[in-house]
Amino acid sequence: MLETKSPYFDQNMVLLEKNHPMAFEVVCRHLENGEGKGIEVVTAPNGRLNLKATLLEAQPILIHDSKEPGREAGIFLSMVPENSTGVVLMFGMGLGYSVMELLRKRRKIQYLVVFELNVEFFAHALKLMDLAETLSDGRLIICLEKPGNLSEVMAPVHRALMLEDIHTLTLTSCSRINREYEELAPIVADYISAFNSEGNTKLTHGRTFIENRLKHLTSMHHDRKLEELDGRFRNVPAIIIAAGPSLDKNIDQIRQAEGKAVIISVDSALPALLDKGIVPHFVTSIDYNWMTWKKIAGVAANPACRETNLICTTWVTDRVPKRFPAKNVFWAYSRNALENWINGMMGGKVSIGGAGTVAHLNFVSANLMGCDPIIFIGQDLAFSNRKGHSNNVVLSSNEKVKNQLETGQDIFWVKGNVEAKVPTSRQMNGYQRTFEKMIQESENCVINATEGGVFIEGAEHMPLVKAIDKYCKEEFSVKIEDLMNPPVLTAALESVLVEINKAERVVQKAEKISGPVQKKLMQMEKKGTKVSSFSEFPEAFRVKVSDLDRCHKRADNMQLFSLFDEITLEGLRQNEREKKAVDALEGDPEKYFEWFSRSVLRVDKINKIRMENLAWLKEKINETVRYHKAENQFMERLDADSPDKQIFLKLAELYLQAGNIILLETLLDQSRTAFCETVDYHYYLGLINLYRDNYAAAWEKRLEILQSDKKYADQLHGKMHEVSTFYLKQAMSILKRTGKSKDRNYIGEMLLFDAIKSCPDNDEAAEEVRRIAKSDFERVQLVFQKANGEIDSPERKIIKNWTIRMPEDPVLAGVLGENTVCGFHLLYGKVLAIQGDYQNALENYQAACSVRPNAPDIHIAMADLCFEAKNFESGLAFLKKAVELDRNYAVYWCNIGNNLKAAEDYRGAIAAYEQYFMALPEKIEVLKDIGDCYMKLGELEAAHESFRQYKYLLNKG
Repeated sequence: MLETKSPYFDQNMVLLEKNHPMAFEVVCRHLENGEGKGIEVVTAPNGRLNLKATLLEAQPILIHDSKEPGREAGIFLSMVPENSTGVVLMFGMGLGYSVMELLRKRRKIQYLVVFELNVEFFAHALKLMDLAETLSDGRLIICLEKPGNLSEVMAPVHRALMLEDIHTLTLTSCSRINREYEELAPIVADYISAFNSEGNTKLTHGRTFIENRLKHLTSMHHDRKLEELDGRFRNVPAIIIAAGPSLDKNIDQIRQAEGKAVIISVDSALPALLDKGIVPHFVTSIDYNWMTWKKIAGVAANPACRETNLICTTWVTDRVPKRFPAKNVFWAYSRNALENWINGMMGGKVSIGGAGTVAHLNFVSANLMGCDPIIFIGQDLAFSNRKGHSNNVVLSSNEKVKNQLETGQDIFWVKGNVEAKVPTSRQMNGYQRTFEKMIQESENCVINATEGGVFIEGAEHMPLVKAIDKYCKEEFSVKIEDLMNPPVLTAALESVLVEINKAERVVQKAEKISGPVQKKLMQMEKKGTKVSSFSEFPEAFRVKVSDLDRCHKRADNMQLFSLFDEITLEGLRQNEREKKAVDALEGDPEKYFEWFSRSVLRVDKINKIRMENLAWLKEKINETVRYHKAENQFMERLDADSPDKQIFLKLAELYLQAGNIILLETLLDQSRTAFCETVDYHYYLGLINLYRDNYAAAWEKRLEILQSDKKYADQLHGKMHEVSTFYLKQAMSILKRTGKSKDRNYIGEMLLFDAIKSCPDNDEAAEEVRRIAKSDFERVQLVFQKANGEIDSPERKIIKNWTIRMPEDPVLAGVLGENTVCGFHLLYGKVLAIQGDYQNALENYQAACSVRPNAPDIHIAMADLCFEAKNFESGLAFLKKAVELDRNYAVYWCNIGNNLKAAEDYRGAIAAYEQYFMALPEKIEVLKDIGDCYMKLGELEAAHESFRQYKYLLNKG
């Protein structure tokens, strides 16, 4: 048992009990049980103490450096920048040399969290080391033994985890002795990553999160709540579909489960499903970025989309629920304060958690519906087959994945579902752990039918066909009743305005008081006033400060401020850092005045942040209130039997300005009988097509309107140009960041092409498309010439993409012009020909020929290709066509004749020479070649006649 008599032990235990009660209990229990054999205290040559442990290893292990215990502290200090305001995590403490140094020399770090799983080491540290300063430092958090509740341990650090950088340090000797560190490290990593990712996302996009939620308030009252589906499909199997690479293997098998299972798909997998004729019952969408719309925009015009239902989180970009023509939109509300408020307004009571990704939302939804079993497919969570996603996924680049795999950056290998090991990333590994936790907490059976990817603990693994045969036996249908009596939000929104006004008065009063308080403090500082306690300030000043304090406390207690927590994080980060610095001054009478002054200034900064965000929120809520009042007024006045056209137009414009394309479309459908012949009606139809990315239909509608009403046609054209300019701006921003990188940014290209497709006569977009096309062509051509026809994968992909796009998109082909279109097809044809892919090479030549059918050089290229492929009949046909177009190409007949003559095919040579002579009768020397061939054949009379004609024409000439 550890001997506890030492000059430090009692003092250390008092401080441990006071500041770290949980650790104190663990140490006491450890001492009572007499644990910790195999530890020896040794002294290094420099006089410092060390621990020698013999536990799991055959050879004893020194916990610290043998010659200089604590030398690792210097290494750890170099890993934490001097001015770091982050959080330090340390796995293994030993005698605490590094912990003491970090706390002393990195004064700005927010917290130092120590995980010491070898309690005996810590007990020795309490005996051997003076830890008074360390154990009294409020930044230190100690976790002894493997934590049963990590959240409880990390609770004080949550805010800092969201706002600051994380530094992870490991004392490797401790982990060698105790293998539990290997289990703990990834659990802690996932835990802090979730907070850090959330914090970084909110810092960068917090305003977007809130804006998206507020934008939904103009349409959400026409939608549904996910809680309406609670238990609706109890004991019905669910197939939840992600867009992992393995989806391509068994996507066709899903059809066998149609009508026998609830099918729930992530948004990115929808195009692949519809391509196979599979219509999921539900599609989930979660991402806040407006680009999320692009995942499904390409299929939005497909009538099958009207048979599916959309499930969204409230931070999703409003483009998805307002544009996608789903049968219903179901909203999943999290426990966020703003979402709780919105959920309450909508009459909801149920909140969900754990939907960090769209695939997780699939699982949460199936679980809430009561589905059992829940069957995964496409849930790889790994780079299966060197791919990131399945085919037909819009926002995905396999080139990027291949590069990542080649460099090994953020790649590690884990147990596979089908293969022994598969490559994954830290982020996807975190998603895997989340799934495993969700499965553990679920009462339903979970089956992983993904034919690849990672092995998901807790799920039963079987092929999809077997799962369908076993569980998907009974027919059923997903029937959802129409929404009755949508909630009226005006009163609830106006009540928020009342709360905002109250809050404004409080922060304005605080601001009014704070000014004179700070001014007085500055005056006192200039005079060199010494104050060591609050009571030493003048009475009038103390009254003002007390009033100010009451204002701040009232503001702190107002729930309203929690609604926009996400847009105050940057200010809160600065506040937390300042608070740490200010708190360091507290308790020192000599520094009381500085502590007090900086405290007042810090709280004033918070007040200003609140004031700024109150004004922003007030404006947004006022806009929403005006929208609802207008909508209610117009809908009350819009008689379904004989609608007033002016009211119809005002409501249509209201929906348009709010981006509510679904509501606009519904309004048009309801008013079809009354207004379908009017130009206004067709104008809005054109806009619906435009905002659903159905650009060709929108352009046709504009041309149709132009025949009867130029004003409306110009308005529609203006909207097209507006959309085009937006896409162009986004595209150029992305492509500019990519620069001259060898790997092209496919998203930037996609948006650039959207810019030209949405408005074909946008000259700026057209010029940029032509510039990039020219640059690409020159790049590929240069590589082609330097490498004698062989080109690398990036260049091959570039030219291939152009040759695929141009036939599919006549607008793009028109912008590029005939020469560019032909140039790409001909160059790619040459590349394919060198590779021996004659069929695809010929198809590219024929594509070029369809643009320039009277270009003899293209026919000659096809002739050469056919000859190379031993397809002589087709080759001769192409050659004849080339000569018809330009008789100078008859020289090819001469070349063929020479080749046949050299091969002693004299009859064939004669035929070729005759074709040459018919096209170019001035080339009389070919008659001599014909005569030579007849001589070889022994046909002297024919030979004589050829020579005679040659002599006659020669003399005549």
